[in-house]
Amino acid sequence: YGAWQWNDQTRTFKPKSARFDPWCDCVILDFDHTCPWTGTAIGKNNIRSFRFFVTALQFLAYATAAVFIIAAVGAAKRSGNGGPR
Repeated sequence: YGAWQWNDQTRTFKPKSARFDPWCDCVILDFDHTCPWTGTAIGKNNIRSFRFFVTALQFLAYATAAVFIIAAVGAAKRSGNGGPR
């Protein structure tokens, strides 16, 4: 990771690839971003977990939409308003 450099915000040394995150008040190695939903800084040690979290949320959103569509179609068929015949 190369030479370390002084960081005035944390008053300590940090690797060049690390960055100070003021929201979390810590230095993060290979800092990517701060996630507003989890309230954590995303970096080298948790980027895989964050990507899994985002993928799981996307799957959950698709599954929820599918359940609502299936329920709406079933309710329309049961009420006799299933569309043109």
